[in-house]
Amino acid sequence: MIGFGSEFSQITISMTGSTTCAGRSRSAPGGESFNQAKSRAVAALADIAAAGHRLPAVVSHGNLIASVLQSMDAAFGFAQWQGLGNPDLFEVELEASRPVKFVWLNP
Repeated sequence: MIGFGSEFSQITISMTGSTTCAGRSRSAPGGESFNQAKSRAVAALADIAAAGHRLPAVVSHGNLIASVLQSMDAAFGFAQWQGLGNPDLFEVELEASRPVKFVWLNP
């Protein structure tokens, strides 16, 4: 399961209705872009993995989860984001501190 705790609660991400996720580098004043949020989320996953917990559970909102999943699978786009449930559960595999593969456990 992936996601992020309270320090990520103020993230501003703009998702468009297009299938291309246009605007990934744009942000609202004082906010962060889709790409910036994704980079921070991937770094947080690496930190969590490095902590050596046996089976960490991490929680977040759908936009941030979708950004991390899309970094592992370019086919994960707007339609898949729309299909996210609440809650959803993912198993994420990391290699060299980078998420490389995920399994959607309850699609």
